[in-house]
Amino acid sequence: MIGDLGGVSVEIPRDYARFVGYNKDVHLKESNTDKKLNPAYQSQLRSLGFEVRYPDMASVKVQTKEEKDIFTTMWMRVGVNTGEDYGVHGYLNRKKERYINPTLPCFSKCFIYHSLSNDIYGLTGYTPTGTGVDIEKRSINFGRGTDLRDQNIYFVQNNTDHVTTFITCSNRSHTAARCTQYFNLSPRMKAHIRVNYRKGLLPHWQKIQQSVSNLFYDFEVDSNEETSDHLN
Repeated sequence: MIGDLGGVSVEIPRDYARFVGYNKDVHLKESNTDKKLNPAYQSQLRSLGFEVRYPDMASVKVQTKEEKDIFTTMWMRVGVNTGEDYGVHGYLNRKKERYINPTLPCFSKCFIYHSLSNDIYGLTGYTPTGTGVDIEKRSINFGRGTDLRDQNIYFVQNNTDHVTTFITCSNRSHTAARCTQYFNLSPRMKAHIRVNYRKGLLPHWQKIQQSVSNLFYDFEVDSNEETSDHLN
């Protein structure tokens, strides 16, 4: 797959291009005024999704029975929103505020979040302990009565209070409980990234973010050159 990912020309091997969407104005092979630019790279990607294995970042081909075990799997799901789906600046800050700001409106059950006393793996953490949360039921594995919205949140802010990483993790106690990590490739690429993995991988969040980022950076190519042979 070739195209424009957040303002950068990319070539994405097929194994990493499982679910691909382009902007509505896709114009593969159309002529353009800039003859130096390969027109195929002007087609702007809107979304992309694939599975990848941590820590070697291998693409999905054939998974063994052990690798498919949801309690021990090292496979992660990666999703990208870019192009028309990129949104506006401050996306992660707004996600944080929707969880922890009690003055914002909520729907159905309103959870009250409180900060955790200690950093978790270098992350600032908040947990729901107020209305709508039954602390007792958190110990039930797949039991009825658990609320899928009962999640801890974790984030990192830079020195200007801009959220650079935002993570939600289920408060279910089993090892297959899920976490979703959100971050941005800006300014290099205008792309929001989300990575879904089992809770046991949370201690590796920094390495996961760097490895996924590097994977996308490796897709970058010089659009003035011919399409690489490895995509054929």
